[in-house]
Amino acid sequence: MSEDEDLNLLGVQRQNGYEGLMERLIARLGLNLAHCRKYLGLRHRTVERMMSHCAACGESETCRATLAQTQGVMAEPPAYCYNRKILLKLRTRRQEAHADSHSNSGPDSVGDS
Repeated sequence: MSEDEDLNLLGVQRQNGYEGLMERLIARLGLNLAHCRKYLGLRHRTVERMMSHCAACGESETCRATLAQTQGVMAEPPAYCYNRKILLKLRTRRQEAHADSHSNSGPDSVGDS
């Protein structure tokens, strides 16, 4: 799926000056925007604000180079990333949700009768 298709599914329009680096970084962190919206509580307004931060960032060349040079899943967003805090929070939420889904297999798990 292209970056624009991913944003369109979320009802977010690409902003002027935005180059799509946010989606690339999100994917490199092992995250997915649609999954973050549906399961991790990422709000539409937050996505728009993250795009604005990314578009206004003066480190786009550095970010592009970092994404090109890094192989596989990145351990964390670059220190200069305006969206670093929210991206780390989303990754932590995803890890917690994943751990919960694997640890709730006993009789007390959610959904058991």
